Amino acid sequence: MTNRDKRFERIVAAREKEYPFEDIRRFLEYHGYEGRQKASSHVTFRREKCDPIIIVVHHNHVHQFYIRRMLKILTKQHLL
Repeated sequence: MTNRDKRFERIVAAREKEYPFEDIRRFLEYHGYEGRQKASSHVTFRREKCDPIIIVVHHNHVHQFYIRRMLKILTKQHLL
């Protein structure tokens, strides 16, 4: 199992309180999303014909609430 697989598995489990933003960004880019940040703490990830995913970054970390919401959208889109 590669390091990427381990990080992705940890994200999908959504047990931790916070996650590094870089891991979340890589996870979403792997699933075909592109991120865009406009001078705020909110980053919007978009993918053609899919619901956008909005992540709030605080000190380069993402709270568990946004991870669970992201996973719900990815499951709805049949990407997980």
